[in-house]
Amino acid sequence: MFRKNIIPLLVILLLLSACSNYKTRVYKGETSDWKADYVYKETSTKGYEYIFQLTYKNDVSGLSELKDFTIKFKAGSGETGGTLPISILKNGAFTSSGAYEGTSLLREDSQIKVYVNWGTNEDSFVLEYND
Repeated sequence: MFRKNIIPLLVILLLLSACSNYKTRVYKGETSDWKADYVYKETSTKGYEYIFQLTYKNDVSGLSELKDFTIKFKAGSGETGGTLPISILKNGAFTSSGAYEGTSLLREDSQIKVYVNWGTNEDSFVLEYND
């Protein structure tokens, strides 16, 4: 009986150990006005999921007179962004998530480029992985 139960357990352990080879990294960067984190998690040999959080570092009451802001970020061969209503910034923070499949994966030395336009201001900066 014990031998019959050990085979499925070994198969499950083998599958779990194979999944653990996928990497999770956090890329970070900031300017005097914004800071951002990009949490990257590999899901396969050609795919990953991400969570991107952008935070306004100054007094958010200054944003209330604005109608919208534009954000774009480029990671590897993927790019996303657009113009969003300023009201989407909850306490000065914006979060986006998604997934890419069939694309090249990010490496430890990869850089994620962030572009932000709000009112008459614009900012760009790079997120980097620091172990």
